[in-house]
Amino acid sequence: MTFVPGYHHDIFVSYAHVDDAPLPGVSRGWVTNLITSVKTRLAQRLGRSDAYSLWMDPYLSSHEEITPQILEALRASATILIVLSPGYVASEWCNREKDTYLRSVKELGGHRFFIVERDIIRDSDRPPEFHDLKGFRFWERDREGRPPRIFGTPEPDPHDRQYYQTVDDVVYELGDELR
Repeated sequence: MTFVPGYHHDIFVSYAHVDDAPLPGVSRGWVTNLITSVKTRLAQRLGRSDAYSLWMDPYLSSHEEITPQILEALRASATILIVLSPGYVASEWCNREKDTYLRSVKELGGHRFFIVERDIIRDSDRPPEFHDLKGFRFWERDREGRPPRIFGTPEPDPHDRQYYQTVDDVVYELGDELR
């Protein structure tokens, strides 16, 4: 069941598979944990777990060609949730998904991008289509001269309020857009 009439999927998740590789000692990857949280909170926000359709393909390897199934899912999705990271920017596959979605929404008019920043992306590396999009930062610089802290790494901590508050920010805007 979809929430937005006229689409087969409400949300298409585009991400680099490298960002979903579990760290040693952890059973699930960062993207899988994020999407599990988003799905749970979005179901609560919309009132039912079957109120919307989310499409994500965790099984394709990076050496496979983009399939007709993925192309169709992209074209038939009301929104796209992009997990932006250095891996996403470097992925030819992710760029093809982005470009395919952009072409399909030009034909239909309008677009609904939701950018989840998993890590810092320099402005010069950020895809030009995303320059005006704020995105939801799942990272912070909390240590001078050190790498950023990525929320939910290696896995979400129930006491990490920033991770769950940012998930809620994504879900509330996503829910509002689907309505």
